[in-house]
Amino acid sequence: MLSPSTETRLRKTVEYAANIFKHNWHLGLTAFGGPPVHFKILHDRFVKRLQWIDEQMYQELFSISQALSGPASTKMVYCINLIRHGAPGAILAFFIWSLPGAVGMYALSIGVSSIGTSLPRAVYALLSGLNAATVGIIALAAVELSHKAVTDRLTRTLVFLAAAAGLMYNALWYFPVLMAAAGVAAVVHDYRWVHRPARRIIGVLRALGGRRRERSRDDGAQGHDLAGPSPATRISAPTRDEPVLSGANTAPEPRIIPKEFRLDFSWKSGTALILTFFATFLTAMIIRGMVANLPILYRLFSNLYLAGTIIFGGGPVVIPLLREYVVAEDWVSPRDFLIGLAIAQ
Repeated sequence: MLSPSTETRLRKTVEYAANIFKHNWHLGLTAFGGPPVHFKILHDRFVKRLQWIDEQMYQELFSISQALSGPASTKMVYCINLIRHGAPGAILAFFIWSLPGAVGMYALSIGVSSIGTSLPRAVYALLSGLNAATVGIIALAAVELSHKAVTDRLTRTLVFLAAAAGLMYNALWYFPVLMAAAGVAAVVHDYRWVHRPARRIIGVLRALGGRRRERSRDDGAQGHDLAGPSPATRISAPTRDEPVLSGANTAPEPRIIPKEFRLDFSWKSGTALILTFFATFLTAMIIRGMVANLPILYRLFSNLYLAGTIIFGGGPVVIPLLREYVVAEDWVSPRDFLIGLAIAQ
C-alpha cells in the first residue's frame, strides 16, 4: 500500500502528464509543411486558443527559435511547454512532438529498399497536392506574421533589405549573420546611439557650407566683420546641454517577460548548461577526429550532433549537410536518401 502523500504525488504527476498529452498529442501527427506552417499551427493553438503565452512572448520565442541552430518549430514547442509546465513537461512535449514522425519514417525506411527507382504515380500525385496546399499555408503564415512583426518604417526596411540580401547569396553562416545584423540595427535605432553624432555632423557641415556661401558673396567687402550671421550660420552643432532623445531619457518599457511567465531558473544554472553543452560537443568532436575505427553508433551520434549544432536556415541547409554526413559515410545509398527525402516532404 502506498502512503497518502505518495498517492497524492502520483495522482498529481499523472494529471500533469495527461494535461500535457491532451494539448500536444495530435501536433506531431497533423503538423505538415515544415516550420513556417508549424509556427502558424502553434500560434493558433497556444496563443489564440489556449492563451498559454501572449503575442509578445510568442514573438520573442519565435526570434530565439529562428536565431539558434536546430529545428525551429521543435524549439518553439519545447519553449512553450517549458514556460507552461517546466522542464519535465517540456521534455515530455518534445517526445510527443517528435516521436510520431520518427516512428513513421522508421517504418517507411524498412520498405524503402524494396521500392523501385521511382515512386508510383499515385504517390507523386499525392505529394504534388500536399506541396501545393503547403505553399498556400506558408504564404498565409508569412502574411499573418508580417502584420505582427512589421509595424514601422524600420522593420519594413529591415524586411526588404534582408529579403534582398537573402536572394543574392546563400550560405550556412549567412542567414544567422543577417538576423544578428538586423537585431543590432534595431537596437541602435531604438536607443538613438547614432542620431546625436549624426545630427552633430550634419550641423557642422551646414555651418561650414553657410560660411563658405557667405564668404563667396561678401568676398572683398570691408564690412564683412560687422555683418550679422546669416540664417545658415545660425545652424550650429548641438551642444551637450541640448536635450537629445535617448534610451536613458525615455520612459522605462514594461518587462518583456511578464511575471506569470518567469521561470525560477538562475543565470548561473543557465550558464552551467551552456558550458556543459559546449564541453560535450567539443569532447565528441575531438574523439571523432582523433580516434580511428569508432563504432558505427558513435559515428552516427557524432555526425548528427555536429549537424544539429551547426545547421542554421532550415531545410535548404539541412538537406545537403545530412547528405554529406549520411550518404558520404555509406550508411545510406543516394537513391534511398532521395526517396526518404521525398517521403519526408
